Amino acid sequence: MKKTLVTDCDGVLLQWLTHVPDFVEDLGLDASHLKDCLKGNQFIPFFDLFAATNEKEAFERLEAYQASEYLKKLPVIENGSEKVISDLSKEYEIIVVTSFSENPIAQKNRAENLELRFGNSISDLICLPQSADKTEVLKDLAKSRDVKIWLDDQIKHVHHGINAGIDSYQYTHGMECGRNTGEVKEIDSWKKVHSMFLNEDLVKKSSSRLRRRM
Repeated sequence: MKKTLVTDCDGVLLQWLTHVPDFVEDLGLDASHLKDCLKGNQFIPFFDLFAATNEKEAFERLEAYQASEYLKKLPVIENGSEKVISDLSKEYEIIVVTSFSENPIAQKNRAENLELRFGNSISDLICLPQSADKTEVLKDLAKSRDVKIWLDDQIKHVHHGINAGIDSYQYTHGMECGRNTGEVKEIDSWKKVHSMFLNEDLVKKSSSRLRRRM
C-alpha cells in the first residue's frame, strides 16, 4: 500500500483570494475594500469579500467566482512548493480534499489549476460542497490507504482529520495572527513536510543499507 499525504487546497496549496478583487470589479463594484486581502493567508467572510448586501447574494457571487476563468490560474500560496510537492509525489500518493463546490465547472477549474501548478504530482482530487465536513471522507481514506498526514488551514477541518484518526496539522504559512491559536499542531511550510517525510525516508534507507553491509 503506497503511503499517502492528504491536504486541503485553498490556503494550503493555492491562494484562493488572488483574483477576488478582479472578479468584484468585473461585476462593476468597488473592490477597494479588498486592497489588503492578498497579504498573507487570511480568512475573510464571503459576505465582505463579495460586497454582498445579503447572504444569498454572497453565495451566488461565491459560486460565480468558483466557476470563473480566474479559478484556473490561482498562484501557489508558498513559493517553491511546486518542487517540494513534486519530490514528495515520487514517494507518496498526494490526495487533495477540498470543501469547494459541487458545480462541475468549478471542479473542472480546480483540477486544471492544480495541474497547471503541480503537473501530475496530485494523485486525486476530492471536491465536497462548500464548507462541508471532511470527517467521513478522511475516515474512508484512512481505512483504504496508509495516510501519514492531513493538512488544512482551518482549525475546524484539522479536527476532522483528528477525528478520522490521522496525524493532522494546521498549515500556517503566511497566516495572520489569531488564526493559529495553538489549539492543534501546526506546520508553516511544505519544506518542513518534505523534511518530515523524505528526509526521514532517506535516513531509514541509509540505515537499512548499513545493516545489510554489516
